[in-house]
Amino acid sequence: MEQIIEDIDKFKSWIEDDIVFCIYKKDCIITFEDAKKMVQARLKAQKGASYPGLAYVAERVTITPDARKYFANEGYEGVTKVALITLSPLKVIIANIFIKIDKPLKPTRLFTNKEEAVRWLKKL
Repeated sequence: MEQIIEDIDKFKSWIEDDIVFCIYKKDCIITFEDAKKMVQARLKAQKGASYPGLAYVAERVTITPDARKYFANEGYEGVTKVALITLSPLKVIIANIFIKIDKPLKPTRLFTNKEEAVRWLKKL
């Protein structure tokens, strides 16, 4: 059963099978203010519980540098680890740079396959 947390113009987020999912919608720019709103909505819906997180990053999504920094730090509140999923070769490069340069506070890995990502998230 899925619980919709937030569905706005730039993202959709929900909790399913004890994982918090987030999809960034195509053709959008995620700013620092957007990032803060997304995290606040997620935390409110989580009601103090922590979950592993899975984020789908669409090919035509741009995340500003200050939003990336926020996601890597304060944005990790309420998550135990994060799997990023993308099929775009360019986004694979960008996501790897995010992991190496922005150094997220919690374990973060990149995947091109949802099943592998979920398996990793469910490992203790």
